[in-house]
Formats: sequence, structure tokens, C-alpha cells
Amino acid sequence: QTKEKRATSSPVLIPAFSILNPEFTFSVDAYNTAAGIADIMAHVFENYLTPIPHADVQDRMAEALLKICIHYGPIVCSQPKNYDARANIMWASSLALNGVAGKGKISDWVCHAIEHELSGLYDISHGVGLAILLPHFMKEFLTSETIVNFVNYGTRVWDIDANNDSQSIAEEAIKKTRDFFSSIGLPATLHELGISNEHFEAIMSAAIQCRGKVGHYKQLTRKNIMNILNAAL
Repeated sequence: QTKEKRATSSPVLIPAFSILNPEFTFSVDAYNTAAGIADIMAHVFENYLTPIPHADVQDRMAEALLKICIHYGPIVCSQPKNYDARANIMWASSLALNGVAGKGKISDWVCHAIEHELSGLYDISHGVGLAILLPHFMKEFLTSETIVNFVNYGTRVWDIDANNDSQSIAEEAIKKTRDFFSSIGLPATLHELGISNEHFEAIMSAAIQCRGKVGHYKQLTRKNIMNILNAAL
């Protein structure tokens, strides 16, 4: 009725012990599997693209999780009963959000804040919304201050030549991210989902109002959020 999508969290919601059985994911179809992979990667990025320097252990863990998604993502989408692929994706999904890779980091969750308003208003998968928004968020987030994060991502995860200039590495890394989501069958634009710019003002305002502020590393303005939404059309 309210078209709101809200999150909650608490230490008491975290299980003390859990059993992860990849066979329980065999029946998930390719589209929702791909959406889940995009969500995993978005979770990792929310902790990875932050301003805390010298968090090398956390960053390398994040990069490993991203590489696992890139390697096993196409496999689980085409071979849904491949146990090893499902197992690695399931374990990556747990590590992406159980707090380990984000310890000591300042989590932004900016892209999530915008997408929550989008999938609260429209009946779309959260992971699909993230896959569409994330590359455009990255472009808007790319500055002289944040570029080091993108260079690390491009060279360590996508094996882009480190001898290239920083800007071209960052831009290529963002393009490869978009191309990867497309390669596993996810839409690249909101238009493909039948979404226009009709409610962009409301989405932008709600994202800011819900979070109080949007972004720790780079404070995104109303204009920045609108740029992301318009680019995603």
C-alpha cells in the first residue's frame, strides 16, 4: 500500500550456526540465479568502494569473492545442478553479507538505498535492479579520490593491464561489470522492464529521506542520484 521497501538489522538476527546446502539451490531458475549473483557482487561493492585505506585483508577478500562470482556465475546459470559451482556461489553469498569482509570498513550502501526505492515502487527483483543501477552508480561515484578503488578492482579482479592510465582502467572495469551482468542474462536498462522516468523525483527524494545522507566516501547529491537514474533508462 505504501510502496516502501525498508531494511532492518540486528545482531540477534545473525545465526550462531548454519548449514549451507548447495543442493537446495539447484531448482532456482537461471534468471533469479543471475539476479542473486548481481546482488552478491553489489553487497561486496558496498563495502569495497569505501575510504578506509590499508584494509588489505578485507579488500583482497572482497576481490576474491568478486572473482568467484565472475567465474562461477555463468556456470550456475547454464548448469543449475553443478554442485561445485553452486557451492562456491552459496559460500560467496554468505561471506558477502556476514560482515567479515566489511570489518573495519565504512559501508555506504548507496546503490542499495536507491534500488530499494525502485523495487519498492515497481515489482522487480532486487538483484536485477542492482545490476542495472550499479554500473551507472560506479560512473557517478568515480572521482580523483575514489579512482584508486576502481584501479585495484580493474587490475586485480579483471586483470586489466596496470600500465594503462588510471582513468582508462577504471572505465574499462566499469564496462566489464556491465558486460558481465548482460552475459548472464540480466537487463541493462530500466526501459527493458517497462520503467520510465515518471517517478524518478519521488525515488530520489525517498532515497535521501530514508538514509538521512547518501554516501560516506562521496556524498551523493540529489543531482547525482538523478544522473544515475536517467543513465539507467
